Amino acid sequence: MSVEIEEISPVEKKVTITVRPEVVDKELDSAYRSLGKKVKIKGFRQGKIPRSILERYYKSQVEEEVVAQLVNDSCFKTLEENGIVPVSKPIIDNGGLEKGKEFLYSAKVEVKPEIEVKGYRGMEVQKEKLDISEEDVDKKLAELQESNAQLQEVDEPRSSRIDDFVILDYEGFLGNESIEGEKVSDHLLELGSGTFSKEFEDQLIGLDKGEKKDIQIILPE
Repeated sequence: MSVEIEEISPVEKKVTITVRPEVVDKELDSAYRSLGKKVKIKGFRQGKIPRSILERYYKSQVEEEVVAQLVNDSCFKTLEENGIVPVSKPIIDNGGLEKGKEFLYSAKVEVKPEIEVKGYRGMEVQKEKLDISEEDVDKKLAELQESNAQLQEVDEPRSSRIDDFVILDYEGFLGNESIEGEKVSDHLLELGSGTFSKEFEDQLIGLDKGEKKDIQIILPE
């Protein structure tokens, strides 16, 4: 395998890779052997289909797979060996595959620009003073508690109240007509969170488990 590297711009390089004919033929042979064990063609026993017949039906598919395999096997390895760290997916261009001939393709990649940092030695900077109060600590602890909290069913039977999480089924109507998309099951709602309208959430307070209720609300235009 031979490699040529061309710098197109400070942020783009082109790598041209040539794969030897024997490697191409080896991959083609392997692909056709694998294909022959899987496909069925009328008039031939599975696993005994001649290569010429497989080529007649599957040549383009096999060549596409082999090209992908050759590129995967060589492209990123070549980039790594030459210290090229791509910041984007390589753009591959190839001239096709042919048995007994070398396979040539190029890969364009974007890279980080090389920046020489100057003029920072001897500079004076002022370190920012960070003051953390007990209130800040308490607030962060409360956030951690909230993020790690787990919902549990209440121990004793009681009515719903603010800050409870309830699971409800609901269906919306305008007059006697059901509103499309407003029939929902097993919806989790924190009462008082403002997720729904306040008028809606307020009317869910004081309900017992399994209780049904008709709720009337006025929505904005």
